[in-house]
Order: sequence, then structure tokens, then C-alpha cells
Amino acid sequence: MTSTHLKTNPLLNFFSRKNDVSLMVVGTHSKKRPNNLVFIRLFDNAVLDMIEVGLENSKFMKDFESAKCALGMKPCFLFNGEIFEQVEEYIRFKNLIIDFFHGQVVDQINLAGLEHVITVTAGPPKAENQPGLIHFRVYTIQLKKSGTRLPRVELEEMGPSFDMNMRRTRFANPDVMKQALRVPKELKPKKVKNINHDDFGDKMGRIHMVKQDFNTLQTRKMKGLKSSISIPVEETEQDAAEDSTGSD
Repeated sequence: MTSTHLKTNPLLNFFSRKNDVSLMVVGTHSKKRPNNLVFIRLFDNAVLDMIEVGLENSKFMKDFESAKCALGMKPCFLFNGEIFEQVEEYIRFKNLIIDFFHGQVVDQINLAGLEHVITVTAGPPKAENQPGLIHFRVYTIQLKKSGTRLPRVELEEMGPSFDMNMRRTRFANPDVMKQALRVPKELKPKKVKNINHDDFGDKMGRIHMVKQDFNTLQTRKMKGLKSSISIPVEETEQDAAEDSTGSD
């Protein structure tokens, strides 16, 4: 079930204002919808969009006898399936999952610090117009010796592991979504004129100046730099007389 307008939920609005949060996950279990998870994204303390999934084939981290990654490490995400770029529900689900695991914004990441990988794979559809399972897996990155400078990378599953069955979705109005994605002017990077960077990251600038007259450029007072050398008149007449005598 998809809707473009969301009704205001006073309870969710209250928790959003009290805890100053924009993301929520609500877990429920009933006979009609067992092992239910609802991913909620809020904007201005109001519900922006929601996606409801059901969990199947769940396994905990303790079920895997493998090394675990350190707490608080940023994951490397891998989405398998062209459907994450084609179908609206999957596009929103991908964007929602990335928001939940976004964490702190950093400028650079040390590749040696990537300790685990999260893969989200879209399975084949169960029937026409009925989405299939979404497989969620978590692996640790093992760097093994390869005999070269570059190590051999292997993935070892560490959990948790579960499959998600997309049940219901509710998306925001396009105008509201556009407003939620708007970036304030204060956060936009300021463009500096006449400054760019080369391939090596060096800053290069261009300075505009008026056209210079090099004839009026002040230089050091040296005889070799003078435009013309003055020759005494007596020396000039003597040289001319010598030249005429030599010619005779």
C-alpha cells in the first residue's frame, strides 16, 4: 500500500521532539504480521516516509563462530541488484538503509580501518507485482598473505543475517520531500573565483592585472641594461679618420 500524504502521529512526533531524532525503528509481532520491523524517517518532527518489512530466516551474531569487527567502525555497503536503481520502493529502501548506517561525516577513510562489509541483495520476485526477499548479510574483512604487496581479501560471515520481506510502504509528498532535501545556504560550499586544483590536489590561482608597460619598468642601474650607450663626439671623429686612412 503506497500513499503520498502521511497522517500525523502524535506519539511519534512526541518521541521525535523529546529525543531530537530523525530516524526510528519500531519492532512488533502479531499473528497477522509476525517479526515486523517499521523503518521511519522524520522531518520537522513529523513522519516523512515509512517502510514496513517482515524478517525471515534470522540468525544472531552469536550463531557465527567468527571474528567480530570493532564497535563503531564504518561499514562498506554493497547493494546487489539493478532493482535498487529502477523500482521506486527499492530506491527509497536503499536510501533509508544508508541513512540508518550513515554515522558521523568524515572527509577521509583509512582503507585499513574497513573491517566489515554489509551486503543487501535483492532476490527474484515471488510473483508478478510482488517483490521478492531482500537478503541482509554482514561479513568481516580478512586480509591474508598473497605473496605480493597487496594482500588477498576474503570475507567471513559474522552476522547478523536475515531476509526481509517488503510489506507496506508510505512515501511523502514530492513537495515535502523536496523541502526535506533542501540544503541551507550556510552549508553549501562557497565557490571561490579564479581558484582551482590540479590532479595532484595543489591549489592554483589566477590573478587579473592591468597591462604592464615594460619600457617604464624600473630596473637596476647598470650600463649593460641601458637602452643606448652615449659615445663622445671626439672618439667618433677619431674613429672615422682612422677608417678613412686605412682605406687609402
